[in-house]
Amino acid sequence: MAKMHADSGPTPDPSHDTALLRRIRDRDEGALAEFYDRHATFVYSLARSILRNDGDAEDVTQDVFFRLWDRGDAFDASKGSPLAWLTILTRRLAIDRTRSRGFRARARETSLEAAVSTDGKGADDIALSAEANEVLAALEQLDPVYRDVIRMSYYEGLSHSGIATQLGTPLGTVKSRLREGVTQLRRILAIKT
Repeated sequence: MAKMHADSGPTPDPSHDTALLRRIRDRDEGALAEFYDRHATFVYSLARSILRNDGDAEDVTQDVFFRLWDRGDAFDASKGSPLAWLTILTRRLAIDRTRSRGFRARARETSLEAAVSTDGKGADDIALSAEANEVLAALEQLDPVYRDVIRMSYYEGLSHSGIATQLGTPLGTVKSRLREGVTQLRRILAIKT
């Protein structure tokens, strides 16, 4: 295992890493294992800092090394060091994962479940549950065109363009309905407090 620095990742050795990447390109499984041992902790830590979820960070770590094996010729030494390339690949895959509808929906679902559930919860959690119920009640008071775009965005995790496609509505209309719906929702909630 490579030496790890708490704040900077693995001890860099670009020439050794470049040699390992060449061997990986030539389908050397031992080189992949060594490269993994040298950099897996760094890749996982970077993915975890972006995703804030152990399982998702593990998945991204696996994806990084799978892509490395599958596309070993993707590294270009003229464009930077192996560690820089690995950092960019990890960051890109982690950010792609945060943009996925499933990731956003899971995050919102977890937040909503935590807010709505009161089984064995303390006073703070019960207050969150009450707030979640107020938001849901206020949401029901909105005109359906606003309520639908808010639900699709915040609860289903759809992007603005995804909502536009699903509704057959121009993107600008979706954005303005979302903005107006949130404004109306805030007004309704302000009246109740």
